[in-house]
Amino acid sequence: EQQTVKTVIAIDEFQQILEYPEKNVEAILRTAMQPLKNVTMIFCGSNQAMMQEIFNSAKRPFYASCKTLHLQPINETKYLLFIKRLFNKFHFKISKECIEDILEYTQVHTYYTQVFCHELFEYKEKNIQLQTLQVIKQKIETEREGVFFQYRNLLTSLQWNLLKAMAREVKLFQPYNKTFISTNKLGSSAIVKRSLDALLDKEMAYRVVDVEKPYYAIYDKFLMRWL
Repeated sequence: EQQTVKTVIAIDEFQQILEYPEKNVEAILRTAMQPLKNVTMIFCGSNQAMMQEIFNSAKRPFYASCKTLHLQPINETKYLLFIKRLFNKFHFKISKECIEDILEYTQVHTYYTQVFCHELFEYKEKNIQLQTLQVIKQKIETEREGVFFQYRNLLTSLQWNLLKAMAREVKLFQPYNKTFISTNKLGSSAIVKRSLDALLDKEMAYRVVDVEKPYYAIYDKFLMRWL
């Protein structure tokens, strides 16, 4: 605050403060940042529900103290041009159809898109076709199978079955819908709720709430495709 330059302090995965044994961390931070004029604070978090609890609940210290900014997925058209430009720069021929297939597979999620494109680049096939992408998908999923089986061992059979059902949906809008439950043999809505809560708690799944139609999805897009 006493420096002659503006300072920005960014704290990532900020929702973790809800897990601290000390219960007054939010109040301490709010008190410390309130008088600051030369310091800007940025609080980032990947868990929407927990971040909303911190900043949108009238019972909590950070209520109405910050401006909210939700980071939407990268615009697909811009992402497509960016990917095409980089591949062309290194003399790879890749069609619009192939890039659209990649982005659909990764759900335009930056990390999984980058991993996929890295694997594709390393494959050194200069004329990339849709069948080339199938090879990369198989490679990615096979290499990660060991980890995926570990996930299965950490979950109950009910939780695992729900995860498989979520993978088929890609975006699950109505987890308690009777047709969804009966089609996937998930038992009852009470069982689905317990299993869904467990998947959210284990961060195997997440809920997107800041859209017109909220939905649930699987965090790991490669796991989703493998399932």
